[in-house]
Amino acid sequence: MNEIALALDHVIANRHPPGKLAVYLSSGVDSTIILHHLCKHFGREYIEALTVSFGVDNDEYFRASEIAQHYRVRHTTLIHNSESFLELLFKYQHIFSRPRFNIWPIWLAKEALARGCKVAFLGEGADELFGGYSDRDYWQGWAGQLVYVQPVYEEIHKHFGLPLECPFMHLPRQRFLNYFTPPLKFLLKESYRALLPWHLIHSQPPAFCNYAQMFPDFANPRKQLNLLATEAWLEAQKGEEAE
Repeated sequence: MNEIALALDHVIANRHPPGKLAVYLSSGVDSTIILHHLCKHFGREYIEALTVSFGVDNDEYFRASEIAQHYRVRHTTLIHNSESFLELLFKYQHIFSRPRFNIWPIWLAKEALARGCKVAFLGEGADELFGGYSDRDYWQGWAGQLVYVQPVYEEIHKHFGLPLECPFMHLPRQRFLNYFTPPLKFLLKESYRALLPWHLIHSQPPAFCNYAQMFPDFANPRKQLNLLATEAWLEAQKGEEAE
């Protein structure tokens, strides 16, 4: 293995779960890399691969299922829609320190716990470290990760009492800064060219959640979902103050 694969392999090998583990699997390279290393170090019978699907065009759960079959691990797809999305948004705002609308990982955390998993593994951080965005620079990528994405996962898993592991986030950033090669993580992909089932992986995965298709009546879905989340969060704060 090359330097990148060796470093990540070391990170994952030294985070031995105390039992069953969940891996949040998409159809892209990042979560497939995590699954690859988990299968190397831990028995496949202890691994639960979980995917959320909203049933919209370009949905990635078919590929995720094929990737799970390739690695011979159990795979569960959690199918949801706009109604269950809004129900979740209103029900769980109280667990966050600020309004959040991208809180679908709650479904993953709850399913992982229901299946007896003691820890969840996530592929977040690879885009920011290795240049996975074509429309933003290194610091913009990390700002988005640290402000909008990572806190959501952390607050969700803290609330449900499920430890969360993000191996890419544990790689030494200064050491791998020279590997930041946009567009689309060229060096990271080359590092795993001979290791992964590339015929199954989306080279450019579709947007995980197509809000325009899910909410066709919303002129600006992200803005309106943010407003709804803010309203629900403020109501939750009032409820806590009343108590």
